[in-house]
Amino acid sequence: MQCDDSMNTIQSLRDCVQQCSDMGYIENKGVARALLSELDAAQAALDRGQPAVAIADLQAFVQMVNAQAGVTIVQDHADHMVMHAQMVIQGLGG
Repeated sequence: MQCDDSMNTIQSLRDCVQQCSDMGYIENKGVARALLSELDAAQAALDRGQPAVAIADLQAFVQMVNAQAGVTIVQDHADHMVMHAQMVIQGLGG
């Protein structure tokens, strides 16, 4: 995977999800849109100065990825997205 997880930002995670979708590792476009929507909500919360809400949104993202891992998201890529999200959460103090 070419995802740059050295950048622990919501935007870098969003780019990672978009890349996975574009490459077909997220097989269902509706799932990809839902994941991106969750990340957009997290970024909006962070932009409003609500890091706790952003962390909650990221945790919901992780749950969504885990629910689809091996189903509509290729397992290795799901594992990577979860790891990336956990690094972002940690960076936000979660």
